[in-house]
Amino acid sequence: MATKYSIKKLVAFGTILIVCFLALAQGSWNLGPYTFTAERPAAPLRFSLASSGGLSSYAFVSGVGGVAFSGIATPSVALAGRAIKLHYDKSMRDGRRLEVKVGSSVALADIPDWMLIPIAKFADTDFDACVSLFGPNTSATSYDIVYHESFQNTLLGLRLLQADILLFNIAETWRLPQWGGTVVLGPGEVAQPQLDQPSARSINLALRGGTFQSWVMTDQGESIVFDLAGGRLEFTGSPYYYFWNSNYKVVQAARDRLVSRALELRRAGRVADHNRLVQQINAMVPTVTEVTSLTKRLKDARGALRRFNTPVYDAATQTMRYGAFFRYVKKQNRQEWTMFLHELAPVKSEPRILTPTTWAR
Repeated sequence: MATKYSIKKLVAFGTILIVCFLALAQGSWNLGPYTFTAERPAAPLRFSLASSGGLSSYAFVSGVGGVAFSGIATPSVALAGRAIKLHYDKSMRDGRRLEVKVGSSVALADIPDWMLIPIAKFADTDFDACVSLFGPNTSATSYDIVYHESFQNTLLGLRLLQADILLFNIAETWRLPQWGGTVVLGPGEVAQPQLDQPSARSINLALRGGTFQSWVMTDQGESIVFDLAGGRLEFTGSPYYYFWNSNYKVVQAARDRLVSRALELRRAGRVADHNRLVQQINAMVPTVTEVTSLTKRLKDARGALRRFNTPVYDAATQTMRYGAFFRYVKKQNRQEWTMFLHELAPVKSEPRILTPTTWAR
């Protein structure tokens, strides 16, 4: 049966609104017994895996973590080297408005506007961290939830937040959040009526016996290939959870001892020795180790994860795949990409919501 797994994320080491906004005041989302408050957000999340040191960086996994998609898609053999053109056809029904043109071939992409618009904006930036529980106001009593600015106050941002906490308590996180007792759905989504017991058991089995500090939902190392088949845009590749541990307790203990020694040197007037020791202290960073067995088992359980909460897993998958695809198009032909963004500029992403900003620990 469903088991609660505590999130053991750490702060960085050492240092309905339904179709329109009903009100812009604060409010709250509820997910089973959990309450997430929507207030004025902190500054947007502006981090990237590469510039932050990647999944092997303690600063990133402990201080940002969350959900981060940095991949660049690869064309299939049939499409390799061929120019890709994008067109937004507002006359088509929502979910069929993105056209992908390769030569004389035209394919339609299955992505509704509430995903398409923020993902395109996301891919146009240099930042690939989507959501984090470690905003500047995170404390011992509450998480400060921050988003990439493209996902702030979007339904997709809400889904990505839930992707980050999906493994926290699977007795509850199969649900979708409610605002004022109402589940807010985007076009194409269906709320699951109850917990899918077989998928919950599969996830529990995959997690059993694993010791870890936390996880990051990511696409690092995942092969994302796109192709045109039968008039449709198709992809390979799915997001996964990267589990990690670190030796932060060992490093913290050693650091504390050196801090005491540095204070003694300062009191003794040995300034040069004190400064050298402070430099040594500042250079001490925990080592991150992947819990490979857990990462692999949860990769193998991706089908169960999707059945467990289809709207959340599909939203994360679409963000990963289309973000990678759009980065490829941008890299291949910047002018074409700029023209596509111009087409999207007047399009509004509906439904509009207030994304949660605070979660009491």
